Amino acid sequence: MQNDIKLTKEEKSQIAALESLIADLDTHIARGGPAAEGVELSKAVARGHISAIHSAARWR
Repeated sequence: MQNDIKLTKEEKSQIAALESLIADLDTHIARGGPAAEGVELSKAVARGHISAIHSAARWR
């Protein structure tokens, strides 16, 4: 259903940056980086921001 949402260029840019952050955090975990719990929390926050962007676009 999210594919039907019209996103602005700014929203698309924000989502791309958040997805890149999530990928970087996954790499950090895969390499055995410290503070895995904090990293997982950061990933959850980033996913929440992506969801919020989609929700805001849906209600425009």
